[in-house]
Amino acid sequence: MSNCELCGKPMPEGEEMFKYHGYSGPCPVEPADTAEAKVLELAATDPEWRMDAYHYEFKGTGIALIDRILSAVACAGKAYHHTCDWRDMCPAYDDHLRGNSPQEWIENAAEDAAKELRAMLDASPEYRP
Repeated sequence: MSNCELCGKPMPEGEEMFKYHGYSGPCPVEPADTAEAKVLELAATDPEWRMDAYHYEFKGTGIALIDRILSAVACAGKAYHHTCDWRDMCPAYDDHLRGNSPQEWIENAAEDAAKELRAMLDASPEYRP
């Protein structure tokens, strides 16, 4: 019998191969304050985020921290055809981006992801390299 790695409760019959509850329903208790729980919380990518520009399109990873960076690059590509213009002032396409230019959208998305990852690593010493 295997246990859920978030709540520690036994997995239902037929779900023993999974690491977490979810197929037949959520964990029966609130997840612990762990790096894994934080990752699952941050994993919800908004399906409305732009992931395409003019000549390219990204497939989402399912991890919001990463998909926000991809979306920022896609929005930058949609705003300006040439990357040399990405420093120009431009309102953000979507509410999930911060900054006054495409370059700032990308940098802020990357910095926000790095901040979240650093916090998770600091909270979970077993994940530090």
